[in-house]
Amino acid sequence: MRAGYDLPPLMFSRDEIVALVAGARTVRPPGLWFRGKVWTLIAWCGLRDGFRMFRIGRIKDIREKDRFRAERDKSLAVFFSRERLCGQAT
Repeated sequence: MRAGYDLPPLMFSRDEIVALVAGARTVRPPGLWFRGKVWTLIAWCGLRDGFRMFRIGRIKDIREKDRFRAERDKSLAVFFSRERLCGQAT
């Protein structure tokens, strides 16, 4: 038996494993949301190719990269419409 975790080979891509371990992602944040008792960054995650929510208090480092063009399918309105469909928006 060896130390560590064996992940199923198709569960995560190599880039996803690196990002999960390092905690580094490139995101496109259209907004902030005060949800419950915490501020949350709503962002399109290029790694996971979808919207993700990141608690502001857990973000350790922010670096500005190249600016991005607004895309209709990555807007705050689309995020909230998807949240309502899933029954998660408050």
